[in-house]
Amino acid sequence: MWFLNFLFERLLGFSLFKADVNSFFSVGGLLESLVGRAPVPVPVPVPVLTPAQIAALTSDDILALTTAQIAAFSTDQIQAFSTSQIPVFTTSQIQAVNTMDVASLLTSQVTALSTTQVVALTTQQVSSLSTSGIGALLTSQVAALETVDVAALQTRQVLALSTDQIVALGTAQVAALSTGAVAALTTDQIFSIETQDIAALTTAQVRAISSSSIAALSTVQIQAIQTQDIAALAATQASALTTDQLIALSTAQMQSLSTSAVAALTSAQSYAIETHDLQALKTNQVASLNTSAVLALTTDQVVALTSNQVQALSTAAVAALSTDQVQAIETVDIQALRTQQLSALGTASVAALLTDQVQALSSVQIGGLRTNQIQVLTSDQVVALTTLQVQSLSSTALGALSSTQVQAIETIDIQALKTSQVATLSTATVAALSSDQVVALTTTQFQALSTLGIGALTTDQIVAVETADIQALKTQQVAALSTANIATLLTDQLQVLTSSQVAAITTSQVQSLTTDQIVALTTLQVGSLSTSAIGSLSTSQVMAIETNDIAALTTAQVRALSTSGVQSLTTSQIVAIETVDVAALQSRQVVALTTDQIVAFTTNQIAALSTSAIASLSTSQVRAIETQDIAALTTQQVRAITTTDVAALTTDQVFALTTAQNAALTTAQAAVLPLLPLIVPILTTAQVAALSTAQIASLTTDQIVSFSSTQIQALSTAAIAALSTDQVRAIETEDLSALTTRQIGVITSDQAWVLSTLQVEALTTDQVPAFTTDAFSQLHTGTPIVLDLNGDGVRTMSIRAGVKFDLFADGNSVNTGWVSGGDGLLVLDRNHDGLVNDGAELFGSSTKLANGKKATDGYAALRELDTNHDGAISSEDALYADLRVWVDGNADGVTQAGEMKSLSSLGIVKINLNAQAGSAKDNGNILGLTSTYETKDGTSHAAADVWFVANRSKPNAAPSLAIATPNPALPVDQAIAALKPVDPPVQLAQPPRLALADALPRTPDLLLATAPPVAAKSQASMETKDDLRSKVSSLAQAIGSFDMDALPTSAQGMALALSPSGSQVDGPTALAVANMADALKQFDGYGQVRLQQTLLSDTDGTPRLKLGPNAHSSGMVVPDSKTNAKT
Repeated sequence: MWFLNFLFERLLGFSLFKADVNSFFSVGGLLESLVGRAPVPVPVPVPVLTPAQIAALTSDDILALTTAQIAAFSTDQIQAFSTSQIPVFTTSQIQAVNTMDVASLLTSQVTALSTTQVVALTTQQVSSLSTSGIGALLTSQVAALETVDVAALQTRQVLALSTDQIVALGTAQVAALSTGAVAALTTDQIFSIETQDIAALTTAQVRAISSSSIAALSTVQIQAIQTQDIAALAATQASALTTDQLIALSTAQMQSLSTSAVAALTSAQSYAIETHDLQALKTNQVASLNTSAVLALTTDQVVALTSNQVQALSTAAVAALSTDQVQAIETVDIQALRTQQLSALGTASVAALLTDQVQALSSVQIGGLRTNQIQVLTSDQVVALTTLQVQSLSSTALGALSSTQVQAIETIDIQALKTSQVATLSTATVAALSSDQVVALTTTQFQALSTLGIGALTTDQIVAVETADIQALKTQQVAALSTANIATLLTDQLQVLTSSQVAAITTSQVQSLTTDQIVALTTLQVGSLSTSAIGSLSTSQVMAIETNDIAALTTAQVRALSTSGVQSLTTSQIVAIETVDVAALQSRQVVALTTDQIVAFTTNQIAALSTSAIASLSTSQVRAIETQDIAALTTQQVRAITTTDVAALTTDQVFALTTAQNAALTTAQAAVLPLLPLIVPILTTAQVAALSTAQIASLTTDQIVSFSSTQIQALSTAAIAALSTDQVRAIETEDLSALTTRQIGVITSDQAWVLSTLQVEALTTDQVPAFTTDAFSQLHTGTPIVLDLNGDGVRTMSIRAGVKFDLFADGNSVNTGWVSGGDGLLVLDRNHDGLVNDGAELFGSSTKLANGKKATDGYAALRELDTNHDGAISSEDALYADLRVWVDGNADGVTQAGEMKSLSSLGIVKINLNAQAGSAKDNGNILGLTSTYETKDGTSHAAADVWFVANRSKPNAAPSLAIATPNPALPVDQAIAALKPVDPPVQLAQPPRLALADALPRTPDLLLATAPPVAAKSQASMETKDDLRSKVSSLAQAIGSFDMDALPTSAQGMALALSPSGSQVDGPTALAVANMADALKQFDGYGQVRLQQTLLSDTDGTPRLKLGPNAHSSGMVVPDSKTNAKT
């Protein structure tokens, strides 16, 4: 280009860069003249044209511009074209303008465009017009826009259109607007669209109109919208319609609204719908109405609704209806309501229903009503219900009726109720029925009432029930009647009850019957009462039963009478009871009979009593039986009388007993008959021998004592073995010694154990070997070996001699038989203390063998020392030199100096161990095994294993304070020691019947102090009256003979510190002898101490007798406060 410019300047004299357009064309002509032909067009460099040069272009210049040149123009160059030059552009040149240049067109340039040029604009060019350019378009230009260009308009361009431009748009152009453009239209723009253009809108365009634009449409525009476009309205558009617009909508348009659009209608909009338009709505449109829209409907609008439309209303819409709206619904429309719709009605709406509306409801509709809807029905509405409607009420609905509603039901409707309805009536419903309504119930209906319903009937209602209805009641219904209703039943109502109905009456119902009602019951009805009902009758009710009804009672009913009921029977009623029923009386009933009732019994009735009934009679009842009735008793009945009752028989009754009855008496009965002491002695030996073990077991100790020796000897071995320990203890010594060896042979270990020392002493030499080994081992005996030292044989002392020694090596010194002063005990000082401490150092049953067991006898113990096994003890045996002979010369049971002798000092060289069973007795002691011993002179002397009679306690037995026999020769301290406990305690036998104690004035019983309490059946020793009294008397004298100062310090606390007058003893006397004399009064004629309780004071471990503060005058030994704490 620079080169060309150089050539031009040299050849032609001008610069290309400074030449104007005309110069270009002159140069061309010049070149053409020079060359002789037209030159090839040379592209004019457009970029070099300034805005001034462009403004200077002529029309021809403009027309000469190629499309490429135009396309190459910059924005500034394009904007340099004047409004007069713009129209010169051809359509091709216009179309060549690039979109950027179009977008930069000045508003004046846009306005200068011809309509042809506007039409020529491409879619892109139109779309690139600025908003100011769009706004500058003339209406003619707007009208010239092609539809395709209109469709390409952007939202910002559309918004730039003026209302005039909108008006200028043709129908096709409006229809060509995009949905986005339509959506962007302002309310003014929308409002300016002509009606024909509105009508031309597509469905999509209509749906694109904003809610605010919709609301801006004029009523004319609204009416111009096509029905299919109306149908396309969205819910938000529909809800934006003004009331005027809604009114303007044609019926067809209203029908075209979608269900979602209808659902979006506000209350104000629905209120504005004209009745003819509302009536034209399709059912699905009606169904879509929201609750607020429905609630806004006027009563006229509601009336305008067709039946189908009413039926189409949603349940929510129906529920929203106001009471005025509900009342405005026509009856035909009411009938059209679905059950779900009716069920949806609010309670206020239901209560607002007019009576003709209520009556218009079908049975199905009535049946579909909810309970809370039923509950709000007014009395007028209930009265308005037809019979068919009442029949259609559900059981739940009926149950929901209030008492006022129930009473509003007409009797004809009550009578029309189905049995299924009646059966489900609630208790409240039943209780609400009026008397007239109760009377209106049919027998079938009454029978259909539930048990709960029956139970709910009031007394006024019961009284109103007809007898036919009463008789129709089922047994379950009868049982369900309340006690108040039962008590209210009239006589005629009560008497129509059937047997099965009466049988169904419960105990509580029976108890509510008045005495007049009881009297009114027929014999058949009384006989039909259940046993539980009979058993629940009160005494007044029982007394009200007529005698013929009593006679009609079944056996089961009689047995069911309560004890109070039986006791309340009058003598007339008693006589009326049939014998078969008397025989069925239970023991508890018989026990309840009064003596007057017993007297009222006939002979046949008494004879009919069961043996169990007879056995249950009390003493007073038995004594009330008349003598003729006694004589009528069967032998079984006689045997059934208890021994207590037999013992209580009156003399007349005893004399009334027949021979057969006397013969039928059991041994126990015979034993307790009056004058028993005279009866027992006259029993023959054969009768005694025939006594069974059960009869023997029933004998008292008194009766045992009353047996003679011959009678005792007649007892069978089974009877002997069956004797209780108390009975064995009661056998007198002379009777015991009369027992045969066969009888002795069956004595058990327990029986042998309870034999007292006196009884053991009484055993004969023949009886002793007859004991079994086990029984013999339980006798109160201990077995040391005794050597005859003086040649008069083995001699012993009685247990009554007062010797005390720990014979059984259990730590207790006991009263025991003892060796005489001329003989000696073979001993072994095992602990080498120079003393014989207890029976373990003797040779006897207390000696412990090498195997840890006690020896069975003295020789068995001695055999363990026979180390050379030659059957004798001699110097050849290891412990021969350790053996000693204890010669207790003073018989005190205490080893003293000079009393222990060695065998060698006595010349004893051999003790034979080949002992033989012995049978001899000496002073009550048994020489069980006998042998000999030899002295160095070759003489043989007697030796024996002696079973000393001794007080003996069972292992672990509780210590007891026994009354010991004092030895006047003992020192004071040993005399005091005699008060210590011995085992077993001295127990005294049962006294004979007429005891001295019974004849003496009643004074408090002597209480023996002991710890712990002695068991009731612990071993006792038989003591005679004289022996016991002599022991106590001598003990009192011994205690009274010494002063307090003479007592050992350890014994001073044992003194009894009361004088006979009850004052405190402060002098030196240790014991007021008068107190002991008073104590003697507490012994009965046989010498038994009357024990009431056991007391102990053992602060230093020594049991003592204690005198309490209430013993001042009687001398009674009682506990002090410390003793109480120990008891």
